[in-house]
Amino acid sequence: RFPYADVDFQMAAREIRAKFTGPFEELPGSLFTDRKELAGTMLNGSADMAVALTVPKVGQTELLDLNGSATLAKSTIAGMAIDSGQITGSFANQTAHIKELMLTGPDVKASVAGTLALGDTGESKFAYDVAVTNLEPLAKRFDRPLAGSAHVVGEASGPAANLTIAGKLGANRLRYSTNVDALTANSTYTVQLPNFTMADARIQADTAATFVTIAGRNLPRVTAKTTYEKNQLQFDTMVEEERRSLGLGGNVVFHPDHDELHLQALNLTVGQTQWALPQGQEATARYSTDSVTLDNFVLQRGTQRVTAAGTVAIGAASANLANDLNVRLDNVQVQDINELLLGNRALAGVVNATAEIRGTRTNPVVQSDFAVTAGTVEGVKFNALTGKANYSGRAIDVDARLEQTPAAVLTAVGTIPVPNGPGETTRTDEFDLAVKSTPIDIALFQPATTQLTNLTGQFSADVHVRGTLESPRIDGLVETTNGGFSVPATGVTYANAIARLMFEGDRLLVDRFQVSDEDQDSLVAIGELGIERRSIGAMNLQISASEFKVLDNQFGDMEVDSDIRVTGEVAKPTVTGQILTRPARLEVDQILDQLTRSPYRTEATVATEMDTPSPSPLALSDNPNLGIYDSATIDVRLSVPDDLLLRGRDMHASFSRIGLGDMNITVGGELQIRKAPAGQPDVIGTVTVVRGFYDFQGRRFEVLRDSQIRFQGTRPVDPALQVDAQRVISGVTAIVNIRGTARQPQVRLSSQPPLDEADVLSLIVFNQPINQLGEGERLNLAERAGGLAVGYLATPLANSIARALDLDIFEIRAAGGENGQPSIAVGQQFGSRLFVSFRQEFGSDDYSQLSFEYRINELLRLVSTVT
Repeated sequence: RFPYADVDFQMAAREIRAKFTGPFEELPGSLFTDRKELAGTMLNGSADMAVALTVPKVGQTELLDLNGSATLAKSTIAGMAIDSGQITGSFANQTAHIKELMLTGPDVKASVAGTLALGDTGESKFAYDVAVTNLEPLAKRFDRPLAGSAHVVGEASGPAANLTIAGKLGANRLRYSTNVDALTANSTYTVQLPNFTMADARIQADTAATFVTIAGRNLPRVTAKTTYEKNQLQFDTMVEEERRSLGLGGNVVFHPDHDELHLQALNLTVGQTQWALPQGQEATARYSTDSVTLDNFVLQRGTQRVTAAGTVAIGAASANLANDLNVRLDNVQVQDINELLLGNRALAGVVNATAEIRGTRTNPVVQSDFAVTAGTVEGVKFNALTGKANYSGRAIDVDARLEQTPAAVLTAVGTIPVPNGPGETTRTDEFDLAVKSTPIDIALFQPATTQLTNLTGQFSADVHVRGTLESPRIDGLVETTNGGFSVPATGVTYANAIARLMFEGDRLLVDRFQVSDEDQDSLVAIGELGIERRSIGAMNLQISASEFKVLDNQFGDMEVDSDIRVTGEVAKPTVTGQILTRPARLEVDQILDQLTRSPYRTEATVATEMDTPSPSPLALSDNPNLGIYDSATIDVRLSVPDDLLLRGRDMHASFSRIGLGDMNITVGGELQIRKAPAGQPDVIGTVTVVRGFYDFQGRRFEVLRDSQIRFQGTRPVDPALQVDAQRVISGVTAIVNIRGTARQPQVRLSSQPPLDEADVLSLIVFNQPINQLGEGERLNLAERAGGLAVGYLATPLANSIARALDLDIFEIRAAGGENGQPSIAVGQQFGSRLFVSFRQEFGSDDYSQLSFEYRINELLRLVSTVT
């Protein structure tokens, strides 16, 4: 007999008691009979409610007056656990007055207060604040794969005829299924709800998300502006990638009465590339719970067209419901596809292709044919790439032909297994692929690697691949001539590469391999190796080089002589031999900056070899996740004649702006580099100074010949420093002693005859001892000492300067300040009551603090601090 809202939720009360007061004699006897109290049951919790209401006579249907309160104990609402709840309010004249509505649970905290007008008169004015720290229970209740946390705040205002809701939504670590996640997402929204009718609603939202991952692609920022009104959605989205951005905008009309939407406008923009739905044309999509059918979907750019039509199965039914989708590309430019996919290769050409998607999710079938004409790869031209590729049963049948010129052709025909491909049935797990080519340009294969660039030369092959992915068998011959490439990691470019590789089932014979550096010095390799993926494969390679360049970039310039042998199993190689450096140069400032970069870990912490016991050799052979380097055994002797130049300007750790000075030092020595399987490299040996100089605090010092850099096998590699430099100043020999390690160097000062470190520093800076300095020079000296505090200075100098400057406190810390950074602090007592101190921290966040402490009496002090 009374109006009610049919809301699907569990109030979760094991027992609920309600006491009603009012003219019950006017109610139908069949409803309550003559009882004044009603008891009932609900599930999972309890609630007490006291309600006072006034109702009209029988036959009328509107509730006139209601007021009271309710308390909710342990319950579950829409999948969310609730510890307690409270509502106090009233309803009269079609207006609800909510004095208090609060819900509290382990993962939720919500509050609502204000007035909600439901009739023709009155104004709504209420605020809400809902925070959910774990969305998974709520998402599970509505069968959605959503996770993360969210916080919604806002206000509702206006009459019922035009209720307006405005607020903000913030979400953190948001994840939808396994394909989409975002670190943060924030939205500002406005909802106009005339007469509480969703059909007349107007919804606007501005949304921004950061560190978004969509299908494995990382996107630093995604923004969207959306407007929904009268079943029509307008959207304007911007996806920002590290190097460029992608814009997507359009207009969609929904027809919920027959489950159909019409795409009336669509624009896709990447850089200078813009695709759009043809003017005046609509694309339609009919949808149901188990399928989506596309019709007339076209993206066009000039004469380029991408079309799609047909049905795609979705949801649980897609496992057995067949797909029937056709996709077609007409005259599409390769560079446009490359830009849309945010590629970084210089590719060009025209693509014409078709794809027919059939089968089910458990047994998909795809048939395609393609042709790329007038193409280029990194400036190298080819006539055409044509072929067919069909996928079914977790395997691809391919028949492809690459024609660079009529005389330079490569063909690939056969079957390739895809063990982890889509589908649940497997028709084969063995290769049967034949690859043949006349001499063809190697640069056409540049997209296959990022470790090597500027590929040049010719490649020819006659190879037949059989066997499985676990144990492939390859027979045939591969040859390269006039090859060349650059290695970005070392900055070296190589040329004149010649290779003759003979495949014999499970063996690769290196009949000849030779490559030259820019000075025409060569590296030569011969031998054989196994090609099994995970089983034992014999390997025996000899690699020799003379004056061969291995480094030529910002870190230095180095050539080597080498005699290296690589033996053992292909999955667990053993590398032995020796390397002799030729006259070389290392830029110490660049290397030091790289060694000390990012003192705070920004990636997930994983167990290291020092944290866990070393695996047994058997475990190594059975572990397919270890790479060749990880599994390798290395024992190489590195000899450095007395001609290695260590050079550095304004040397400093990457986390500090205070410099260590300049250096130009020639060294020599021997190092033994060893590494066990699954371990980190050990470097043992000594590098001794031959000659050189070191600039410290603007003064040039001679580096003493017995100075050493000792590698002691520490992990990670962190050589110990024992470098001494001296300079004669006013008859005093000032000595700078660099100790510690490369990652945490320290500076100490000494002299002959012996002086306090403060006097030594004063001599270096001002050519006179500290007691002869003026007041301004003393302040300058303190500033210099503070600069040295950033990780490079021990306590004795601090104490020495404190005594010389007559300070009660002069404290230098390499770390441990407010923000864990290096700091310097000075303090002085003035009279019997006032103490003044100053602290300065250095590093990524400078921090200054000035404090005054005044003693009023024995029990009371006044402290004032400015930061």
